[in-house]
Amino acid sequence: MLPPADEAYLESKGHSHEVVVDDGMVCVVVKDFPLPAGLSAACADLLVRLPGTWPDGQPDMFWVDPAVRRTSDGCEPPQAESREQHLGRTWQRFSRHLAPGAWRPSDNLETWMTVVRHELKKAAE
Repeated sequence: MLPPADEAYLESKGHSHEVVVDDGMVCVVVKDFPLPAGLSAACADLLVRLPGTWPDGQPDMFWVDPAVRRTSDGCEPPQAESREQHLGRTWQRFSRHLAPGAWRPSDNLETWMTVVRHELKKAAE
């Protein structure tokens, strides 16, 4: 399901996680993922949906449960207003896309998680 390097990365970070295949996507749920200051929760479950062509195909978007808001103004972060049903749960979708050509064949889950952390930090501002 996940390449050994991706499993090793998650374990090295101490992330409790589960991997499930759903609608042809490899879904990684990271339990109690730490969120940056400035969001309404200190942690949330994080959902990453990887295409069947992973790791050659780039991921697109990520989701959190519970939904979060910025503490500065009580608003949902931009491009995070939608909710979607996955794996029997309601998730807040963070619509984030890499620029064309930004994903390289050598990229992996660690690369995408760096993007996720960066985008969550921006969302908290």
